[in-house]
Amino acid sequence: MRLIYCYIERFRNIQNQGVLFSNDFRCQYKNTRLLIEKADANLTADYVYGNEFMRNIRLLVGKTGSGKTNLLQIIGMDEWQRMDSAKIDSYFMLYKMDAQNEFFIEVVGNVLLEFAEKQNKERGHKNNIASYKITYDFEHNRIVNVIPAISKDTENIVVVNAFDRNAFACCPYDDERQGGFGNHDGFIGRMITQFGNSSVSMECDYLKHYLEMMPKDSIKRKTSLVIRWDNWQYKHRFDLDERLIEQDYWTYKDKAERQRLQNAKKGKHSVSIRYGKGSTPKRRFLHDLMTDFAIYLRKWAECLDEVFPEDTLSCSREIYDLGIEDPTVLPDGKKISILKRIDWLCQYIDYHTDEMFGNRGLIWQIGDNIKDIFNLLNKMDDKYFTEEEFSIPVMDIDLSEKSAMHELFERMEQYRPDQVGVFTNCLLPYKWTHISSGEYQYAKVWGILEEYGVKIKILKQGEKFSEARQPNMILLLDEPENYMHPEMCRTFIHNMNELLQQRNPQSELQVILSTHSPFMLSDVLSNQIIKMDYDERGLCVISNAEKPSFAANIHSIMADSFFLKYTIGEQARLFLSEKFDLFRSMLRRRDDLSEKDRIEIKKMSELLPNIGDELIRHSFASIIENLQ
Repeated sequence: MRLIYCYIERFRNIQNQGVLFSNDFRCQYKNTRLLIEKADANLTADYVYGNEFMRNIRLLVGKTGSGKTNLLQIIGMDEWQRMDSAKIDSYFMLYKMDAQNEFFIEVVGNVLLEFAEKQNKERGHKNNIASYKITYDFEHNRIVNVIPAISKDTENIVVVNAFDRNAFACCPYDDERQGGFGNHDGFIGRMITQFGNSSVSMECDYLKHYLEMMPKDSIKRKTSLVIRWDNWQYKHRFDLDERLIEQDYWTYKDKAERQRLQNAKKGKHSVSIRYGKGSTPKRRFLHDLMTDFAIYLRKWAECLDEVFPEDTLSCSREIYDLGIEDPTVLPDGKKISILKRIDWLCQYIDYHTDEMFGNRGLIWQIGDNIKDIFNLLNKMDDKYFTEEEFSIPVMDIDLSEKSAMHELFERMEQYRPDQVGVFTNCLLPYKWTHISSGEYQYAKVWGILEEYGVKIKILKQGEKFSEARQPNMILLLDEPENYMHPEMCRTFIHNMNELLQQRNPQSELQVILSTHSPFMLSDVLSNQIIKMDYDERGLCVISNAEKPSFAANIHSIMADSFFLKYTIGEQARLFLSEKFDLFRSMLRRRDDLSEKDRIEIKKMSELLPNIGDELIRHSFASIIENLQ
């Protein structure tokens, strides 16, 4: 199944616009009627792409503010967001199903469709959204059968909506990483994800591949994964009781600071900090990392209702024996290890928030991941640790299965946001050193492409992972080239094609990508480009590319597809335009040039070698030659 047409009656700045996403059909919506016509075979696309997914790619281009992101959001927002917006928005999306004459349609809002009127009266237009499966008679150009869609119709397709959160002035999506996707009421399942929400192991893999192309003495090869000890405790802007900190939640950092202050009072500024026998930077780091988790959890516990669930739930729940004394009370004052304290706090938070599973809820499961993180980091070589951070060069990271780093990445990736809101965005924050924002964007985007474009599987209940299928997919990418160097942009489409060729050829793939990079347009045919502009009222105007784009130079593309008035900078254009008018006036009076004119000629002659455009340089050179 793939998207072939979208009609938007009203969505933000897009009104009464139809968008075609396929060269196999010509679609039109007019006077409540939907008309579908088969297009002639696209021999050019066959010649250039063969059967590759590249024939199903669409690029959205146009001015900033024209509505590219709005169009992607129409396609990519999940059903719950559609319910909220359906009171004011109105549009439909048409998809081609596998069967020859069958189509699938999602309708949002009050857009009028002739075939849906009867269905709406019979079943009601629930929440102003509905989906249908239709059969089309191409010989008589009409719809011959309409039935409400069910979940089974869309169980093997997913829309993945990937974007850069920082690109939004006001991001319309939640920060939380989604754990999966579902197709409710027959709607296609959506997965909303940010660039950077791909797995850290895939980011690492692509960074490693990138760094291997660097010279061996390049500073880039020092790029490292860094994990600090203080990630969570300061998220809550209040402090625990000092006696509680000293007794149960002390850190080596605090102890070292107290020693420094005492030594300073005695004038012993050069005296080294003394630690216990057997203490190493690695042990001190791991202890403080776990204490940071524990302080954060203890602060969460401070905010909970102490008498929940006794005063709220009518029935008492079973308390599971999970290795601690009493999950209904806090472990304050107990002489236990920091890992045991984390386990206890997680069960306490679960017991006081989880109405279904009591002390055996999701926070407790996340606590197990935290303990696994401790054990896996403990396996790493001491040379990667200081008291404040764990730092391992990317080139040293072993990503082979069952390696400590591979398993660590799994723990970092496999958590899911809890409903309480304790850990929502990540479990173990990290950063990469020695790389630019563009290089990191490269790793983030390629991580998304591999995770969702290549490795994602649909696992049905009772099915083994080896039996899971790769779904048909519509992949939305909102300006993935942001921050990237032009050379990365120039090779982006080719590299994406190479990566996505790893997909199962039996699973269909469609990519819809918004971009401001002319290089990307040079890799596709013009009928794969959707141009978006806006009129004097700010309303979106959608059109097709007019000039050939395949293998075109960026100047031609910028002028046609990006509505660029000029291909040089505005400061240079205004300066040269003024001087060109001056020199043309000199030609008209070349027999009577003033001293000031001759100084201008001399200065322009000196400037000529600095003008980058050959045509502009030649034009001025010709005028100067005629003036001499």
